[in-house]
Amino acid sequence: INQLIDRQSVITQNSGIISLIYIVNTFLKTKFLDKFKKAQLQLDASRSNKQDWNLLQICISLLQNLGIFKMKLDEIEDKIRSLLMSKSKQEELFSYKIFGQRDVQDFNKYIVRLSSNDLLVFESSFQTMESVTKDAHEMLLRNVFAPIEGYFKQLEINETTSSSADLPDFSLTPLTYITEIGQFLLTLPQHLEPLLLLPAKPLKIALELSDESYKENIPSADILLSIIADETCSVYQLKIRQIDSISDSEAKQLATDIEYLGSVLEELGLTLSSHL
Repeated sequence: INQLIDRQSVITQNSGIISLIYIVNTFLKTKFLDKFKKAQLQLDASRSNKQDWNLLQICISLLQNLGIFKMKLDEIEDKIRSLLMSKSKQEELFSYKIFGQRDVQDFNKYIVRLSSNDLLVFESSFQTMESVTKDAHEMLLRNVFAPIEGYFKQLEINETTSSSADLPDFSLTPLTYITEIGQFLLTLPQHLEPLLLLPAKPLKIALELSDESYKENIPSADILLSIIADETCSVYQLKIRQIDSISDSEAKQLATDIEYLGSVLEELGLTLSSHL
């Protein structure tokens, strides 16, 4: 694309810059962003309830490549903006009679908006890229969260035996579904930290574009873990709200399970949601 811009400058002295913007915008969306979309959909289709750490790595690689795309697009944006402003200062704007009135009108619109910093030249490409990046991040979260969703399906309040009603609270142990969730959450850091503790600049850019939380001065792995923990609490809360009735023993058991999750999150440096 940089070579295309340079050739346009040499051949038309930037008189063809408006047409160039349309061509590059279309090229970026059809040749790059559409392929990112297809890759994201293919990865999402391969997701299952069993954790696939390799798929997680691929998801992160996709985000990193989107970050690289963002950096390159920023460079092209700056270059075109500079050429537009430089062209606007020339006495004879269009020295070649190969442009219609629309090109001149669009050029003037660009200059007015660029002067007020109210424009991205490749605005539609930036918008599409942001949407694709957020979708890729959501896919990453779905991949990480898939096993937790599977464990939550085991939560059946009415299967708790009523024989524990007279037992003291300390004698109760967390049920399998919540201990499996806890064990999974405790294994997450070792898989996330090598990838996200000190992310490369492109990956950091993509993460920040996906969620404002990543802009905080906190390791990206911790932020992702926090997002997963919040979602776990939200789904747990939703599951509890779906319970129609509950016995004394079942309530004790549920309280034990929630307390266990709180202990796991505390070990990870996180907290149980106040609503849960």
